[in-house]
Amino acid sequence: MNNASELKQKAIEMTTQLLERKGYRIIDRLSGECISLVAADDGDIVFARVIARDAKEKGFPAWTMDRRMAENDAIAWLKQQGESIPDSRIRFDEIALVVFDGGKAMVRHHINALGEA
Repeated sequence: MNNASELKQKAIEMTTQLLERKGYRIIDRLSGECISLVAADDGDIVFARVIARDAKEKGFPAWTMDRRMAENDAIAWLKQQGESIPDSRIRFDEIALVVFDGGKAMVRHHINALGEA
C-alpha cells in the first residue's frame, strides 16, 4: 500500500465484502473519529471500527476502540437518522486486518468489542 489512507480504504472495502458474506447489511460508511461502518446484523445495529496494518509490519494492529469516541460517533449518526431508525439493539464491533499484497487479508473480528455498558 502506498499510504495509510489508501490502506484504510482498502480495509474498509474488504470488511464490507466480508460482512456482506456473513449476512450483514451495510447501512452506511462513516468518517467519524472512531467508527467506519454501520451495518444491520440480525436486528442489531452494528457500529464497526475498521483498523488495518500492512503485512510488511509485524502482527495485527492493537485493539484500540475508545468507548467515548465510538459512542459519540453512534449518537451523531443516530441523530441524523431521526425517526427512521427502528428500535434495535446497538453493538460495537472492531475488525482488524493485516493486508497482504494481491488483495488478501487476515482478519480478526471482535464482536461486541465494548461489551455491556
